[in-house]
Amino acid sequence: MMTIILRLLGFAAVAQWSSAFTNEGALVYPRLLESRGSNGERILKINEDITLSLERTSVFPEKLLIRTHEEGSLVNNYVNGSEHNEHLYHDTEKMAAVILNDDDGVSVEGLLRHDLRIQPIPHLERSLEGHVAHMLFPVKQRTPYHGDHGHPTHELSYAPEGNSTYTDFAEERGDQTILPEVHVVLDATTCAAYNYNKKEIINYLSVMAMSANLRYKSVTHPSVRLTIVAVTLLKENTQPFMRFYKGNKDMVTFQDTLMEFDNYYQKDPEFNNADIYFLLTGLDIVGVATDGTLMPHFSGYAYLSKVCTVFKVGMAEDEPKSYDGVHLFSHEIAHLLGCAHDEDPPDGTMPGHPGSQNCPWNDGYIMSYVINFKNHFKFSPCCVSSIRFVAKERKCLYEVNAKNPVKNLKSLPGFRISPTSFCQFMHPLYRGVHSDKKAGLSDCIQTCRTAKNRRGGYKSWTHAAIDGVPCDNKNRRKACINGRCTLLESMPERTYRE
Repeated sequence: MMTIILRLLGFAAVAQWSSAFTNEGALVYPRLLESRGSNGERILKINEDITLSLERTSVFPEKLLIRTHEEGSLVNNYVNGSEHNEHLYHDTEKMAAVILNDDDGVSVEGLLRHDLRIQPIPHLERSLEGHVAHMLFPVKQRTPYHGDHGHPTHELSYAPEGNSTYTDFAEERGDQTILPEVHVVLDATTCAAYNYNKKEIINYLSVMAMSANLRYKSVTHPSVRLTIVAVTLLKENTQPFMRFYKGNKDMVTFQDTLMEFDNYYQKDPEFNNADIYFLLTGLDIVGVATDGTLMPHFSGYAYLSKVCTVFKVGMAEDEPKSYDGVHLFSHEIAHLLGCAHDEDPPDGTMPGHPGSQNCPWNDGYIMSYVINFKNHFKFSPCCVSSIRFVAKERKCLYEVNAKNPVKNLKSLPGFRISPTSFCQFMHPLYRGVHSDKKAGLSDCIQTCRTAKNRRGGYKSWTHAAIDGVPCDNKNRRKACINGRCTLLESMPERTYRE
């Protein structure tokens, strides 16, 4: 038996593995057992010490949006989210979240528990029985900082998207599940670590989301299940919202970066198709004191109770491929869903918010930083009450936004984003980009073009027009809806000037 001492969060955890050992970690050969659990679970044996009882789960919609920047333009690609879901499994008791394939031997990727990850090593020789070699690695855990949530400095007043509250709606559905739809934005540092490999990125995010959902199983009435509906991959020249500390490209300041991130993506045509926009960065998140002094202890930040509003943004550090940001990701999402830190007062921007004053910090739930393994992967009763309160106010949490784009005309992107702003967002690296008015929009195809150069030449692109954009100069009550120039019974006021 070999003994590995893992240094996690300042304490030593000792694990014994009866398997081959290398300098990098424990070498194992997982296999599926023929027997199944009482509820049809798949039994996966990692080694003599670790056996998982796996249930199917899902974190993606049927169609998952993947956005990349190619040749200076934003490109939307849809992949089959259902196919990715087919390989997602979790073990609730052991806090395991894995991607399991058994087409050519058993291949397992993900978290076996909160502090241990597994990765297939296909180039190593298989076992005598033909099992694929895998390596086990320790996982450190990033911890939040006490000032990791707040309210936008530019906030005056706001209403949830949809322009009203929905208390009666939510009370009728207290036993249902809320489905916070998350649009994940990955910074250039993170994407480069994966060499912009979309499959690897999707796999990694699926494990993060599964692991977060295991923590949210402690929330009931309603239950919570995060869904990743879109992923945006950034490059160095397509993340203008990043605010670096005194020019240091390895450090981003949390307040300024999150504010600019929010301002930038409010112009995104996809903004209303998610309940949360979340930035994952491979850089260090830092704070800046009033005297300009560096505050290095931050690792995430989010706006309290702002899910489904124009301030529905959060951010967190995560070392690519390490899963060290899973707990932090869960924590910051909880802030957006309404949870203050344990022992903190109510959210003053939401009258009636219950707050967390009655939940002791030292009980060690997720909204505390105290390590208490009895509660470490659960949300406190106060946090659960806060999520219930916010869920009563936010109808969007019960809806699949992308499937209901026409229920609320004011929420359609074409009523808040001008055609030229759309073109500028889609082609951020070109100067003088604007909507070509001469081309028109009667067929709900929008033409974007650059200004003419000295020789009279220019670049142009065509896009399917976003919902809500005007399409008939002779009839102001017509707008593009699902690709058709449609006569509307009523026409909401547009919030832009062109």
